[in-house]
Amino acid sequence: MTFYCSTHIEPCCVSCISDKHKHCRELVDLSEVTKGVKCSTEFLDLKERVEDVSLILEELTQSKVDQKLNLQNMKQKIDYDVERIRKAINCHLDKLQNKFSELLVDTELQQRNIIDRLIEELSEIQYSAAKISDELQITEQHASEFQTFLNIKKMVQRN
Repeated sequence: MTFYCSTHIEPCCVSCISDKHKHCRELVDLSEVTKGVKCSTEFLDLKERVEDVSLILEELTQSKVDQKLNLQNMKQKIDYDVERIRKAINCHLDKLQNKFSELLVDTELQQRNIIDRLIEELSEIQYSAAKISDELQITEQHASEFQTFLNIKKMVQRN
């Protein structure tokens, strides 16, 4: 390679010039183009831009790593908060259940006592009714009309 084609931005040899570069006007000696290239503004500028891009990529990568860590921390915090709230809700529900259970037991006991008293009163009334029925049967079988009349008046007055 002895020449450099500025039009095609590539080095070329003598045989390439007649084939691919016969219309190119900007053919330069390769040694002239490459002389001091490592100290050239173009090389130094490119090197600086690559370093800048590398630094930006490092910062972006670190930022994404930090975001990933933040996501993990947020997830853990949310999991913890949900668990804490769940425990608080469960505790509250347990208290409500106990309160309603106690209330239900108390109400059941009160209603049982009321029913027991009513059953007792009904038994007493039933006993009195049976006693009156027995007395009426005896009166009907053995008493005169006058005695039956007097017994009815006494029974009505008693009850």
